[in-house]
Amino acid sequence: MDLVKLKYFLAVLETGHFARAAQSLGISQPAVSKSIKALEDDLGVRLFERGQFGAEPTRYALRLATRAKLMLAEGRLARAELDAMRGARKGRLAIGAGISFASRILPLAIERYRRRWPGISVSVDVGMSGVLFPALQNGEYDFVVSAPPLALSVDGDLAQEKLFDEVDSIVVGRGHPLIAQRPQSLADVAGYPWLVSGRSGLWDYIRGSYLAAGLPPPTDVVNTDSELLAKGLLNTGPFVCLLGRELYAMEAEAGLLFEIPLAGFGDVRPAFITTRKRSPLQLAARNMIQIVRSVCAADTAR
Repeated sequence: MDLVKLKYFLAVLETGHFARAAQSLGISQPAVSKSIKALEDDLGVRLFERGQFGAEPTRYALRLATRAKLMLAEGRLARAELDAMRGARKGRLAIGAGISFASRILPLAIERYRRRWPGISVSVDVGMSGVLFPALQNGEYDFVVSAPPLALSVDGDLAQEKLFDEVDSIVVGRGHPLIAQRPQSLADVAGYPWLVSGRSGLWDYIRGSYLAAGLPPPTDVVNTDSELLAKGLLNTGPFVCLLGRELYAMEAEAGLLFEIPLAGFGDVRPAFITTRKRSPLQLAARNMIQIVRSVCAADTAR
């Protein structure tokens, strides 16, 4: 199947209009229309209903879209492998990353990677595993690094390699009374306001832990979808926050945030490299994964 036709097909699908697709591709509208018609003839189905307000995809187009994205991704990977074989030091690497990797591990890995392979363009999207995994399956990323929620099911087409356990801990800012008090139970924390970040199920876990300890759930709570904002707020007042260690490791090393150990409180979630089983990794991705492994191994050894 012609990859150029698939590229034009996806442009029409994403823009919903032949003219806008042509503009995004930098070609004429008749060229796009001709390509789509040829693809429809090749497949023997109608992909778009043409109308006054644009191009409406048929059920055949929606089914083709996932395969088309994968085929284009495989085409890019094949070219990258051939370029690597002939010694070219240029290319593109696309990574999906959970927030646990965005604060420290990936910055360290990317810095080392770019020293060795400065010609490789690296792009990183940070998001939730539940969003990143489908995009990985569609070929949008070479691989994903994340610590997914324990309840998240992983498609059988994906392979996972465990890197480390992401451990939650209570975190406070400089000068917080709990640093000197060294609490032994949730009852010792109960009088302080909570920062609750946007991780799925986190508030339910905190609330359930309080109830299980015979304590009323916190009522003085600030909710945010941003772990970055949560870390900033921790040094503005007597807040407590439950964060994975990789999220605050650099701030802890700098003396900006402090971990308050509390036995039995906090989740432990495995962190993985996730790849597509049926798609061999390009050399650029294999090299980056090796560096990520090295950074994680050094952390584990500390």
